[in-house]
Amino acid sequence: MRVLALLLVLGCSESDKADTGAVAVGSSSEPEPSSTDNADPWVWHPANAVGPHAAGTAESELVGRTGETLKVQVWYPTDENSSMLHQYDGFLAYGALDTPDPLCDRTRPVVVFSHGNQGMRWQSAFITERLASHGFVVVAPDHTGNTTFDYSLDRLPEMVFRRPFDVIDSADWLFGAGGVEMGLADCLDEAGGYAVSGHSFGGYTATAVGGARFDFDASVAFCDAAGGWLCDEFQAHVAENPDAATIDFSDDRVWASIPLAPAGFEVLGAGAHDAGIPFMVLGAELDNMTTMVNQVEPIYEALGSETKVLGTLLGSGHLIFSHACDLADFAECNDPYLSFEEGSPSINAAITAFLQMQLGHDDAEAFMPYDSPLWEWTQR
Repeated sequence: MRVLALLLVLGCSESDKADTGAVAVGSSSEPEPSSTDNADPWVWHPANAVGPHAAGTAESELVGRTGETLKVQVWYPTDENSSMLHQYDGFLAYGALDTPDPLCDRTRPVVVFSHGNQGMRWQSAFITERLASHGFVVVAPDHTGNTTFDYSLDRLPEMVFRRPFDVIDSADWLFGAGGVEMGLADCLDEAGGYAVSGHSFGGYTATAVGGARFDFDASVAFCDAAGGWLCDEFQAHVAENPDAATIDFSDDRVWASIPLAPAGFEVLGAGAHDAGIPFMVLGAELDNMTTMVNQVEPIYEALGSETKVLGTLLGSGHLIFSHACDLADFAECNDPYLSFEEGSPSINAAITAFLQMQLGHDDAEAFMPYDSPLWEWTQR
């Protein structure tokens, strides 16, 4: 644990250009379940509470299109009654059961989650476990070369271009061989597509897979005028790989995207108008890594989606969307920042309700925390 904490602290150094996606736990003080007259607990459950299922999880690995081996974590609903919790990478256990049989009595909606720079696939388990309790199947890859355990600054240019493919490859794997391996084949229907989410660098990834495209010339002009975290990496990679300037990472199977404290406006901002699916962009008021003014709000404003929502979590910092404060004592783990225990239930409610709304559950909007004093919201 001490080694992992040290890696996370080092990962936050400005010299490494870290936009850390390090990692937080399901709060024990969850809101009481609300009720709705027409709620079928097997299809829809109020988003402000844990869902009707236990969450199970298992890990595996796949080989992506670039030849990289990616460790992947899958969360899913189960009806098993067990006390055997999964221990993520031998460090921490939260609420997910270790490799129980999945509950595949119906087709389940799918979400792919992308971790932040120097994070790991389970860095936001409070979100992925909660979604599994509501009947979602969630898969998250380790972006090899960009995790807490194997981070390489030299590989950062590669990550700008490989990360979205890691997400798409993870979806392909889950709908194919991975679903069979995990016993999830009866839970999955590729025709139903998937939603994508991610934190920080993972927010960039979720925005790219959600339809924001590269406009290389516009990005260079912006970088010359204002600079940005990924400017040098983006341009260096394109200089060596000219075809990369026109790569389109959008996946037609994606039906919603939820970037959390996203990075990468300097790369994707000019092409974000091509995004057409529903987006919910969440940011943190006191975030000094991917700030509201320079990253989160510009990304939101640039999106061409007809349905888009921007939420600002007040009094909170960059790591509120992760389990980082379980692993090390960062400055924002203490006053005056909003605590994880206060913020995580509301984050879960917003993410769950937004996904339920896109799946056609109209009553889910009643559980969006629009009136919460923890948030400021902008909608279109």
